Amino acid sequence: MVSLGAVYRPVPGLVLLAGLGAALGGSPGLFVAGVAGGCVAGVVGAGDRGAGPVLDRPATVAFELSSAWRRDGDSWIGRGRSLRFRQADRVGLWREAIVVALRSRDPAPSGSRFRATGLLRRRHAPRNGGAGRPGPLRLTVPHPGLVGSLHGSPWRDRVLRLRSQIGDRLARAGGGGALARALALGDTSRLPESWLRGLRRSGLSHLVAVSGLHVGLVAAAVWWLTGWWGRLGRALATAGAISAYALVAGGRPSVQRAAVAGLLAVVAMACGRPPAAGNALAAAVLGLSIVDSRVWLDLGFRMSVGATASLLALSARLEDRFSALPRGLRRSLAATAAAQLGTVPFAVSVHGYLPLAAGPLHLIVLPWLLVVLGLAALYLGVGWVGPSGLLALGLERALGWASSPLEGLSRLPAGPWWGVPASASMGLLSVLCVGTGLVAARVRAGPAWLCAIVLLAQGGVASVPPRLELVVLDVGQGDAILLRDGTEAILVDGGGWSRGDLGGRLLVPALARLGVDRLRALVLTHPDRDHCAGLVEVASYLRVGEVWIGPGWRGDPCAARLLAVAGARPRALWRGVVLPWRRWRVEVLGPRAGARRGRNERSLVLRAEAGGRSVLLTGDIGAETEARLLAGAMRARLPVDVLKVAHHGSGYSTLGAFLRGAAPRLAVVSVGTGNPYGHPSPALWGRLAQAGVPRLRTDRDGQIRIRIESGRPLVVSLPGPGRRAENP
Repeated sequence: MVSLGAVYRPVPGLVLLAGLGAALGGSPGLFVAGVAGGCVAGVVGAGDRGAGPVLDRPATVAFELSSAWRRDGDSWIGRGRSLRFRQADRVGLWREAIVVALRSRDPAPSGSRFRATGLLRRRHAPRNGGAGRPGPLRLTVPHPGLVGSLHGSPWRDRVLRLRSQIGDRLARAGGGGALARALALGDTSRLPESWLRGLRRSGLSHLVAVSGLHVGLVAAAVWWLTGWWGRLGRALATAGAISAYALVAGGRPSVQRAAVAGLLAVVAMACGRPPAAGNALAAAVLGLSIVDSRVWLDLGFRMSVGATASLLALSARLEDRFSALPRGLRRSLAATAAAQLGTVPFAVSVHGYLPLAAGPLHLIVLPWLLVVLGLAALYLGVGWVGPSGLLALGLERALGWASSPLEGLSRLPAGPWWGVPASASMGLLSVLCVGTGLVAARVRAGPAWLCAIVLLAQGGVASVPPRLELVVLDVGQGDAILLRDGTEAILVDGGGWSRGDLGGRLLVPALARLGVDRLRALVLTHPDRDHCAGLVEVASYLRVGEVWIGPGWRGDPCAARLLAVAGARPRALWRGVVLPWRRWRVEVLGPRAGARRGRNERSLVLRAEAGGRSVLLTGDIGAETEARLLAGAMRARLPVDVLKVAHHGSGYSTLGAFLRGAAPRLAVVSVGTGNPYGHPSPALWGRLAQAGVPRLRTDRDGQIRIRIESGRPLVVSLPGPGRRAENP
């Protein structure tokens, strides 16, 4: 069903845009404040508002690709948007971003529009006290025979082929080509994950997300190169270049915003009038919001609008404040500071991390960005104009040299000079950034703004009580357990995704919300991906004192990466080691020092005690290790208050004899929603029920916080509840 109506979307960024528009003063500023703010708060949108397909069931979906297929293991991955669906007796129009995974070893199908049948799912949104961001819809197609081409637009097919050709050509240049591909097309699939983490923690990740900066560079280059064509010819050439680049770059909301604003500016110059950047921004935001109000769900779009509005409102005023500096440096510094103020509310509220080094690094990175893009353009030109040879080889090496700073950036140890965890609402951050910008630019009512900033900061930054807590973080199918004492903590395991930065996207924001800004130790129970990969990633963002690791794991690839990235002192643990830390006492129950057999069975088993309460952390041990714990001298340590159930609730762990020996008051299971292993096992769940043990599980309850107070019962809170399990 298609309907037209008013869609209200309360976006706290209204405060930021309205305040920056008001700072402009005069009718242009009021226009920006009123129209842009109105678009954020409520827009009139046309779209499909009927019920979509039911998730976790097979469906036939017609979709349109926004980028070419890319190879990922034994599958082809395509990103685009759905058009319509059929599921049992339900048929309907449907518009939403979608990822299609086609399992096939044959070449990817050609074209831009397809119909495919497969299992439709959405990645679980971990619940750790924040809003939680669900991943995109994913259609898994098990066989190429379930995909059929649909009649699409010939010009769109040609655009996709051109994008694919450009990307493939740049990819031949190795790491430097992958960087150029990311900068020019926004395609980061070939970049090493460590490079992407380096960009994120430095506040530079927007450089590989095509936006106004990239569109502006294209427009400026074409306008300069066509200087002898006359005003109308230059305008037509520039408009054509902007449109072509927006299409080839994939047409994301941030690119659409920049392209529309750029085209409006070109039209103004063609008519002999100076472009009104504020009006162009407001008109672009209004137009795109009317066409599809869901553009505001895109983080890149919100950051693009915030950065542009802040530049227009504050850049010139800040430049006047830096009058003692050389003109070029003065202008760059003002633009960088203004853009950062416009993006901080969106970035920090989502990522939980404030990149302090972003401003200074921008002054260095922007000239470097121009060099990389220039080399990429020459490399593409040489490849298409003539045969490759020494010149092409030289350009490949030059691109490799140009990418070396990014590799070096990813290798530098974490520290407060890069950034700090930060947690605040977008509304509070917006008001703080607006006030800071107005005070810095000496806009009217400065003292009043300064007082408001101080009051808001005091009211919005909560002090962290000096409490003892065990926190089981929701990381999907994996383990991540926090032993906390005030602002310091020990993180036992860190989960891990097959792709993506779980540490930066999930763990750092969760730790920021808990008020944890440093980690006394990272503890690796065993180096499986769902325990180790997140530790490697979080060590890139936060200071770490030590890395605790079991015997025989230093040669494992993931463990080696952790020890290299953390930059912390390693400490080997084995049975009998006792580690007092603040009010916690951590004792190692296994494995023995010389253990080398088995992988899960060699998981570190830790008994942590504080405030007269005890916690047993069992990693992924199975029945064999459980039997050894019951038979050995450590049996006396087994009665515990809280048991972290081993191996995500596998049916081959936490057997009856071990459960009777541990005698827990509460059992928690760290497990992923809809995991393919069937965890937790019904047999295990039944054993816990039969023993009368209250139980919680992260796939249903989200993050589990257990507060420990001497002489008092355990206090369990679920700050991010979804469906509730059987709780105490």
